[in-house]
Amino acid sequence: MPSMRKKSLYWLIFFLMTASAFQLLYWNNVSTGTPGVGEGIMAVFLNLSGAAIFFLRSFAASILHQNVISSLSMNSQLLIGLLLLVVYTGAAYIYYSQKMWNTSIVPMALILYTFFYSGLLVIARFGLGFDNATAPRYSGELITGVIGATWIINHRIHQIKKPRIKWSLIALSVISILAVESVNIRTAKSHDRALANQLDRQINLLHEAKYEELAQWFIPGSGALKPVEEGDQLMRKHRLGPYKNKKID
Repeated sequence: MPSMRKKSLYWLIFFLMTASAFQLLYWNNVSTGTPGVGEGIMAVFLNLSGAAIFFLRSFAASILHQNVISSLSMNSQLLIGLLLLVVYTGAAYIYYSQKMWNTSIVPMALILYTFFYSGLLVIARFGLGFDNATAPRYSGELITGVIGATWIINHRIHQIKKPRIKWSLIALSVISILAVESVNIRTAKSHDRALANQLDRQINLLHEAKYEELAQWFIPGSGALKPVEEGDQLMRKHRLGPYKNKKID
């Protein structure tokens, strides 16, 4: 049974590599406005240091809200990314030294997924700018590595026979997680309030038919504002939605 589980881990690595390849092809061939796979790889090789920074920033963004990341200096972002890299490396060492595949292949699979995903993210999005490294639509999936590393490290902590050391390490783990999440929650609430105020402003401009002022939230030349304006005019004409019981000039 243990050998079968270890073999399953190898098959899982192969599956993740294959899935990553198809994901990369999808991002570059189906998504619009993205460079080809060859161009993405070339961009990485032409700027290896920049690609490494992109890679580490994506790690940092996996545990911190994008607004928190943007408020930190570049050195701080890289330090957080490096710390996570150390944690993943340590967790992988514990996993193989303790032969944890005899228990489960899932935690290591989560870490491997994070590395494969982050690697293809660098290839597919590095050439489009550094902001893509911290975009939640991409970096959010990298939390899987944190889950896997936490699983492995806490499994090792529970094997410690000295109760004082064991519970001290458990308490440190819990406090660290709560501290990070408290920062994220506070930032997310502030971000939500800002978005709500912005949405109220947009709705007011729409109701006042101030389409030119509303255009600042749309991509110039995209034509995205036109259907919004036409839809609003149609609702006004037939007194639908917010205009049902409202006097219209």
